[in-house]
Amino acid sequence: YINKKIPKSAQLIDTKVYLNYLEISQNGVININNKIDTQLYPFKYYEDGKSMIYTVLSLSFPKNMYISKDDIIKVNTNLYFESPDVILLGRNKENEEWKKINIIANTSLDEIYIYSDQIIDSKYKDFKIIISFPSIENEYVKNNTIYYNIHYLNYTIYKYIKFINIIIVFLLIIIFTYILLKLKNKKFLKQ
Repeated sequence: YINKKIPKSAQLIDTKVYLNYLEISQNGVININNKIDTQLYPFKYYEDGKSMIYTVLSLSFPKNMYISKDDIIKVNTNLYFESPDVILLGRNKENEEWKKINIIANTSLDEIYIYSDQIIDSKYKDFKIIISFPSIENEYVKNNTIYYNIHYLNYTIYKYIKFINIIIVFLLIIIFTYILLKLKNKKFLKQ
């Protein structure tokens, strides 16, 4: 399922994974009792003289946990993402086969937001996210430790948080502009 090829020189390294899972349901109730089955395949190689890690991360959803339209999965880690491939797989209830599901993935340096803007067919019973990305080796990797935080959010909550952040930034710009104008006026009056 992974589009990018892992370099032939890459070597699989022994790495501990510390995984935290947080679910926020549509009504805002937080549940931290669920566990995510995770598999991590870090490959070490060198590129342009830099020590690189190519990571393939497989995250299985807890049993009976379903992703639907406008739900969002947020993944952040102490590794920096560089052009990650992000795939959502669903297992068919009838034939047990895994199939790729269309999703939208927005990425920054250390975060991935995954969501679907389409209705996901109810024929799927299990879900798995595959994330693969190269990243420059850092102190955490040298110590054989990679931290991942997984958040399951409703997209409406995410949009609401983004809207509040935009308002805060806008207000800060207005306040900063007002202070600058006041200072300019004081200087003008002194002259």
